[in-house]
Amino acid sequence: MIDKKTITSAAQKFASRGQIDEAIAEWEKLLAVNQDGNVYNTIGDLYLKKRDHQNAVASFEKAANIFREDGFYPKAIALFKKILNFMPEEVSALIALAQLNAERGFTNQAVDELQKVAGIFINRNNIEKAIEVYERILRLAPQDTGINIKIAELAQQAGLTGKACQSYGVVASNHLEKGEFEQAEEYYKKVLEIDPQNSSAIIGLSNLFDRTGNTETALQYLNKAISANPEDQSILLRYARLSIKAEKIDEAKQTLIHLTEKDPSNLDAKKLLGIIYVEEVLIEQAWNELKPCIDDAISDKNWADALAMLNNFDEVNSTPVRRRFVDIYRGNGDTESLLIHLKDLGELFEYKGINAEALKVYKEALEIKPDDPDISKKVKQLASSDHTGAEEQAGTADSGQTEEATPEGEGSSLQYLEIKKTEADFYVQQGLNEEAVKIYEELLEAHPDNEAIRTAMIDLQASCVPAVTGNDTSEDTGQDHTDINSAMNEILKEAGVDDTSSDERDYEAEFQKGIDFRREGQLDKAIEALQTASGDPFNVVRNSRMLALCYAEQGNYSDAVRQFKRALEELSSDDDGYQDVQYELAESYLKNGDYENALIRYSSISKYDPMFRDVAQKIESLQSGTEQNDGVFIMSSGETEEQGKAKKNRISYL
Repeated sequence: MIDKKTITSAAQKFASRGQIDEAIAEWEKLLAVNQDGNVYNTIGDLYLKKRDHQNAVASFEKAANIFREDGFYPKAIALFKKILNFMPEEVSALIALAQLNAERGFTNQAVDELQKVAGIFINRNNIEKAIEVYERILRLAPQDTGINIKIAELAQQAGLTGKACQSYGVVASNHLEKGEFEQAEEYYKKVLEIDPQNSSAIIGLSNLFDRTGNTETALQYLNKAISANPEDQSILLRYARLSIKAEKIDEAKQTLIHLTEKDPSNLDAKKLLGIIYVEEVLIEQAWNELKPCIDDAISDKNWADALAMLNNFDEVNSTPVRRRFVDIYRGNGDTESLLIHLKDLGELFEYKGINAEALKVYKEALEIKPDDPDISKKVKQLASSDHTGAEEQAGTADSGQTEEATPEGEGSSLQYLEIKKTEADFYVQQGLNEEAVKIYEELLEAHPDNEAIRTAMIDLQASCVPAVTGNDTSEDTGQDHTDINSAMNEILKEAGVDDTSSDERDYEAEFQKGIDFRREGQLDKAIEALQTASGDPFNVVRNSRMLALCYAEQGNYSDAVRQFKRALEELSSDDDGYQDVQYELAESYLKNGDYENALIRYSSISKYDPMFRDVAQKIESLQSGTEQNDGVFIMSSGETEEQGKAKKNRISYL
């Protein structure tokens, strides 16, 4: 065991005799046993006596760090200052002293020490190190404009243009935030002197002129930013906002349309565009843009924002609008307004004959106001009607007249759901809402807990105006086809031509027969009836499309392609349903093994709407040659129902 007393005595004797190295050797024996700050300090003094400054600094720093770790800050600070007495430009000591002062909360002293370090590096022409030290100072004093200016000047001197622009930009932004517009303009322009295309500076100047009331100049700067970054959504959105402020509505509108086409999920752009449509009294377009914004606000429980947007449609008497009013007032706790809109929604469901939903709504209203005689009466009437309807359904079931069952195995698959939803969309586009409702009822029977299917069916029912007669289908075409045929026959008869064998064919009846046969699974008979119906010159798209669907179900994709192409020839690319038909054509090409034409059609759809159904996925799969199985693409089982739903074109209920 080392005798500390003996070693200390020996070391002191060597030192008194001027034998410095021997004395240091004795003290180092003690350090082998224990790292003692006082011993390192003594050794440092010995090195200093022999003018070995390098080892003296190393010993003093070791001593200081030990004292610092042990919490003896004054001793540590004294040792670093001791180093600076004989080596005033010792960077490590200055930085350590700055750290100690910063830790103790003495920011000004820390900044002073670091300023000295930066000056030393500048004198040594080590500009990058000097910039690093100044950036360290900024972490202690982030609002020090002078430091940012110093960094910018040094960076510019060193050719570090990006760093220079960044620092001048910070200085300009700080001045702008304080309302010091002249200084802000000066430093933004310094940035542009270095980099004329710097978007941050251009946008900063635009904001500056906007705040000073010079909107025209602000727009000019934003135009420059757009020229440099034509697809930057944040810049385009700024331009649209500023154009609205400058009352340049057409420019704003075109910019927002471009934004929403490029990114349909950009809710900020959709909201602004929706407000423009509201001002132009284009209510349906306004609803299409604002609906996802309203839903997003409801989802985030931002009731005030959701209500502000939805109030634009207060005059629109539709279930989607009324349901959202109910959601908002239910969420914000405004029971008085909730009651009003529940009654409105109940009346709307009742008027449309959707009594089951009307009953649910009135029951909720009754919970809010149990003593309301009118609501109580409605609940009793509808409950009685609902009970009668249930008995009738039970009787029908007992007599063996049941609905056609969902094909075994298909009803639970996403692919089957997608096919049936596409079919329902087709019926809606052709004005055959009852047929579409039947499909949703069939899906709902297989998936009774699926709220997406239930909601779609309810909205579809609510969007139908009750027909005057059961067979009136003239509203979609504007004129009854039978009347037109009859008139043509009269003209032919007057001319002495009897053409009843062809013109008096009941195309509509044949079409309905085709639908019925298809539903029953008798595809040959369905095709025969639809081939007859295809002679109707007034419904080429509808009849060809239905015929194509039957061929596709038979696996006869060549004839399906031919009929889809015939339907497509009757439409222009701007017509509703064009992309749906083109998608079905692409699917038939795909299943027929004609991958080249399938890719052409999918790509055409993608140019129109990149988010259309699963087009992006199909293109990627075709280009990579994956997911093929005997010419049929396999649907990803990972896709959720909501994702599938989002790919479809929404039906407008306004």
